[in-house]
Amino acid sequence: MFAIARTDAPLPAPAPASTAVAQYRDLDLAARVAAASPQQLVTMLFDGLRAALEGAARALRAGQVHARIRAVTKALAILDALEASLDFGAGAVARTLATLYGELRALVVAGNADGRPELLAVAAERVGTLGRAWSAAGTPVAPRG
Repeated sequence: MFAIARTDAPLPAPAPASTAVAQYRDLDLAARVAAASPQQLVTMLFDGLRAALEGAARALRAGQVHARIRAVTKALAILDALEASLDFGAGAVARTLATLYGELRALVVAGNADGRPELLAVAAERVGTLGRAWSAAGTPVAPRG
């Protein structure tokens, strides 16, 4: 016969649904990054930057300090990654992007330090415009028939 040991210790609580969703999201992102072209990776960074800036502006308006700090930190980290990926030997485009990234960084820092969500929103709009231009530049043009 088998004896089953009984304990009065409680079973561990299951992971909250939000943790499971976050884990799935992380796995999905990892899969998309692994399969992405360099063009698509930059597009993903622009999307993440825009989302972080929009989140920072929302958190600032709502007085959610911790959420604002997380979003601003993420936005600045993405700007660092975008700047680090520039190939200055490739010409003027890299210098232009470096200037734009510097302007975006200044908007993020000022918006955060001065408590001005409108500056974060302006930065998000500029990133959206840049992302659309980046995507359009990588879209093949169909030959004229």
